Amino acid sequence: MPIISVSKLPLYTGHQKGSRMWISVYNVTNFHNVYRGGTLIIAVSAGLDAIKTFDDLTHKSNPEVSSLLSKYFIGHPAIKPEFQLSKISGLYDMWYQYVRACAESLTTLYLEANSILEDPKVWFSGGLFNNNPRSLA
Repeated sequence: MPIISVSKLPLYTGHQKGSRMWISVYNVTNFHNVYRGGTLIIAVSAGLDAIKTFDDLTHKSNPEVSSLLSKYFIGHPAIKPEFQLSKISGLYDMWYQYVRACAESLTTLYLEANSILEDPKVWFSGGLFNNNPRSLA
């Protein structure tokens, strides 16, 4: 199985139509729509290493979920490289947090934009956003 690097995950947030959605070491593109916990919880973790969240939700100890996810497994997570200098290790940690923040921001903005666009109280006119309820009457 391939090693999935932290820098590769944000390429698969599923925010573009027809694109794949990865969470940690799973390609959940076809799974997130059938997940009983709801699609939103998976969508907000797309493009991230969410293994800790997955474990915190006790899914790891649930044989039904583990069995189901095994068919979506795409590789093993890359481990943090060992650096001889603590400053380099610190730079890596900052880079990791930056990559994670970028993926979270992209996913959040995508979900927020879709929420606004699907709201019947919101409309656009001439490229301008309008949510004034009086103008919708």
